[in-house]
Amino acid sequence: MSESVSRRRFLGYAVTAVVAAVVAGVGVYFATRPPPVTPTPTPTPTPTPTPTPKPPVKIGSTTAMTGLAADWGLHQVLGLQLAVKDLNKEGGILGRPVELVWEDDKLSAAKSIANVEKLWTVDKCIAIFGTVSSGIHKATIKRTKELGALWCPVSSCGDYFRTLYFYKYAIFWHTDARAAFRTFMPWFFKEHPDIDMKKFVMTIQDYAMGWSHENLTRSIAENMFGLPWYPENVVKWPIGCRDFTPWFPKLKALAPEVLLTSTWGGDSITQFNQMASAIPEVLMGAKYKIGS
Repeated sequence: MSESVSRRRFLGYAVTAVVAAVVAGVGVYFATRPPPVTPTPTPTPTPTPTPTPKPPVKIGSTTAMTGLAADWGLHQVLGLQLAVKDLNKEGGILGRPVELVWEDDKLSAAKSIANVEKLWTVDKCIAIFGTVSSGIHKATIKRTKELGALWCPVSSCGDYFRTLYFYKYAIFWHTDARAAFRTFMPWFFKEHPDIDMKKFVMTIQDYAMGWSHENLTRSIAENMFGLPWYPENVVKWPIGCRDFTPWFPKLKALAPEVLLTSTWGGDSITQFNQMASAIPEVLMGAKYKIGS
């Protein structure tokens, strides 16, 4: 039995030693290993806040987009749209986008005045570009002056308005239509002193701009060069006329050597097309053809 006990003890010791060795080894491992590296938590990236959009800088336009002067008004708005596009490509104005707000004045003074009031007081535009009609401009500029609005008109007769209706926030960037007559007609009469004024024929639209051109040309002829003036040689048609043929018999009878026309906008193209078709001899027979 003692032998049996001794064997059992041996096995017991052996198992104890193995277990002790394992435990000791594990203890040495844990005692001698480097301290564990505590993992640093990955910081959650703070999302970049979306910048608050800056309010746009608004530029206004009131001009004829329908009716008689639509061809002029359309090109004014197209030009402003191109300018706004270029400004925004460069970052806008002080980092703010530029926006165009346009209104159709329908070639009406009352509508034009209502438009500038809306553009300035409601839309808060920083500047307003104005109408193509000098008559409408005359009514509108009085209101823009009262509002203190930055007003950039594009109508003709700029020197007239600069003289009589100027205020410090009005920027007249359009050349005066009559400047062409002041410059060209003295040169023409000087270069052609032997012109037969009985054959000097002028066509105008029967409203303020046409009258102004007639009076200016007459004044240059009479006062600067002592030339006679023949009012019957001035052919007048109503503003908005698209059929000029009723006046062609008179033009044909006058048989002009000098043909000076003052018809505005796309109407002038219509006039010349009709003349070329119906009375080509008048166009071909005129030695000097002057368009304004």
